[in-house]
Amino acid sequence: MEFFALHASIFLVAGSGSEGGTGAKITVAFVVMLFYIPVAGAFAWWHGGWWPAVGFAWLLASRVATMLSGKGSDAFEGKRARFYWGTALGYYILFAFAVVLLPIPELGLNWKAKFEWARYWNLKPQEVMAWGFFYFGALGLTKALEKPDWIAETE
Repeated sequence: MEFFALHASIFLVAGSGSEGGTGAKITVAFVVMLFYIPVAGAFAWWHGGWWPAVGFAWLLASRVATMLSGKGSDAFEGKRARFYWGTALGYYILFAFAVVLLPIPELGLNWKAKFEWARYWNLKPQEVMAWGFFYFGALGLTKALEKPDWIAETE
């Protein structure tokens, strides 16, 4: 679901620096959600569950909240949104390769008895959990340590 949220957030990034103010940002957010929530819902239905759509809605809502909570100028907020989108994309790719190439211990995540994992996905559960831990941890750390100088120096 994070892939869909990352894909949808580029459109939010485009709308975050808009000159139209909060009304334009809300319109962009509504259009993005109107398109992507049914896509995520179809994906969830196809895979036999409803909770991935709820998870996606939560991830997308966090991106919309970030877009709407900007306090700086529209130019700075647009640059900030592009910075975080690029950072998230970089982390997504970096940690995807890391968990595939590095040996990740099982740590008790053997779900073969409950779920035929390989039928749906080639990654092992511990690799997916490790990716999420590193990805969301790195994003959280980046946002917690954010300095406007980082963003001002980009581009």
